Amino acid sequence: MSDKKTAIVTGASQGIGAGLVEAFLKEGYSVVAMSRNLSQSLVTSDMTGSPSLVLVDGDIAKQGTAAKTVDAAIKNFGTVEVLVNNAGISSAPALYGLHYRRLQLSCSRPTCWDSSTSLSSL
Repeated sequence: MSDKKTAIVTGASQGIGAGLVEAFLKEGYSVVAMSRNLSQSLVTSDMTGSPSLVLVDGDIAKQGTAAKTVDAAIKNFGTVEVLVNNAGISSAPALYGLHYRRLQLSCSRPTCWDSSTSLSSL
């Protein structure tokens, strides 16, 4: 085990997640990168072979994936100091409905509905 800090990054196969994995590695962290498609990702093509990087394939929306990811961190690095929940598991319509229902419970003025619609459609 190492004295280095360990970060878990979900949604690590591309974009922000892959960038975070690279940044943590450059800063000296051990990293557990998790995503559904890591075997075909930017993370694996650019950074495999690093002893500070462990890849976990899995869908965070499925039961057991989070435990598998944390277990990989503990097994390989002994600890977890940072967790970045970058994986997207919801669609825009579901988020829109969530915001609308929350506002229904907290606001009865018509102007609240207008602001919720504009914020939810961003």
